[in-house]
Formats: sequence, C-alpha cells, structure tokens
Amino acid sequence: MGITIDVYNDPCYTLQEAQLHIYVFKVPATTIHDWAVGRKTYKPLIEIAQRTPPRLSFINLVELYVLASIRRKFHIPMQNVRPAIEFIKRELKSEHPLAEHRFDTDGVHLFLKHLGGLYDLSKGGQKAFDFVETYLKRIEYAHNGLPSKFYPFTRLDKEDTKTPMHVTINPKICFGRPILERISVPVEIISERYWAGDSHDLLKEEYHITSEELDEAIRVGGYYLKAA
Repeated sequence: MGITIDVYNDPCYTLQEAQLHIYVFKVPATTIHDWAVGRKTYKPLIEIAQRTPPRLSFINLVELYVLASIRRKFHIPMQNVRPAIEFIKRELKSEHPLAEHRFDTDGVHLFLKHLGGLYDLSKGGQKAFDFVETYLKRIEYAHNGLPSKFYPFTRLDKEDTKTPMHVTINPKICFGRPILERISVPVEIISERYWAGDSHDLLKEEYHITSEELDEAIRVGGYYLKAA
C-alpha cells in the first residue's frame, strides 16, 4: 500500500517561502521566525508542521496570513494577541483555530471579545465586520472545515475589497506555488516570459487570459523572480 501524503499538513514551506507568500503585508523575516519558531523569551504563536529544520504546512501558511491580516487591520501588538489565540484554541478545541472555518464565523468574535479593553468593540464593530468580509473571504474551506486554498493579497489599496482574486495558492497544484487560477499556470512562468521580452498581447493570446489576469501574474511572479 502506498504512502498517503497530506498536502495540507505536509511540511513543504521554508520560512523564507512563507514570507514570500504573504509578501504584500511586508512582515519582516525575524517576525515570521518569531511567530513560527519563537525564541528564548518568545513562545511561537502557531504549531508548525516541522520544527527541525523549521518547515511550515499549508495550514500554517494560512495561519500566518491571518496573523499578518490582524497585524495590518487592527494594529494590535502580538503579545496581546497570544492570550486571545489560546482562548479560542480552548473554545474551538482546535490545534489550528486561526485556520478553521469556525474562526470565520463565531471564532473571530470570540477572539475580538477576548481582547477586551485592547480592542473597543463598541467603536470598532464595523472594523471587525470588514476583517471577516475582506480578509477571511479570501480563504476557501473544504468539507472538514480546514482551508483548501487561499487567494493572497497581491496589492493593498485603501479599499482592500478591490484587490483581484486571480492568483491562488492551492497545495494540490504546482506544489503550493502561486498560480493564475483559471489556467493553473505558475505566475513565475508568465512573469519570466514577460521580463524576457514577450509582449502583453502575445502572452494574453497564448494563455487566453485577460489584461487584469496578466497584470496580476506579472506583479506577483516578478516579486518571486527578484527573490530567487
């Protein structure tokens, strides 16, 4: 009988790769390390798939995305977020509560409520609603309630709702690298061809994609090419 690989929990991402996948939030490498691995005086915020050497699963990647979203949207210090995470771990009885579908429903309100005076819900109720609608709707869940794929932000505007959802990360396709979803082609390939001299018109015709899809592929793929 063959070995079954769990693509959602398999330790397939390095810390550097995880940082790239949420690059738009500009989270420093040291912060990613602290959240995932910790240090002497700082316990990690998530339970990663493999500790030595540190490697993250797709589920861990989604958890980092949620943490980075919280950091951007609410500007709450992570030392204040930790007890709230521990609280919803107990309430939802989950090892990865930030990645569960229940966090998208009752969990996020439990999370914010537990922050208490650190986050004024009476003044920030709309902000909390925006977080659920704008950030968590970019995660798609499987029947077991855990993420099956997500659409990373490719740019952050004043109104994040306008950010396209053409690029996706799906652990079942291209080893979890960012792809242009409609055609399942890695954005790096399209971007590399563009920077090598292929025109917009040629690429649109060959891949049968729109101008917006092409622009997204060039933008995201270009970032990965620079980091290579």
